[in-house]
Amino acid sequence: MQFQTLPDSSAFLTFADIVPNATSNPHVASAALYHCLVLGTKDLVRLNQLEAYGPISIIINS
Repeated sequence: MQFQTLPDSSAFLTFADIVPNATSNPHVASAALYHCLVLGTKDLVRLNQLEAYGPISIIINS
């Protein structure tokens, strides 16, 4: 997903925005999570999860 396509130029989204349950399988979800974690190690995004198995918020660093 490109940053420019986000509504209202928001720099915040959730993992469910990127990988919707209705259209994704576990393989797609795990690959997407891996890529998000890699981007986190490069300080391109910041990931936050308040509780185990809770929603994951993704903040795009600019």
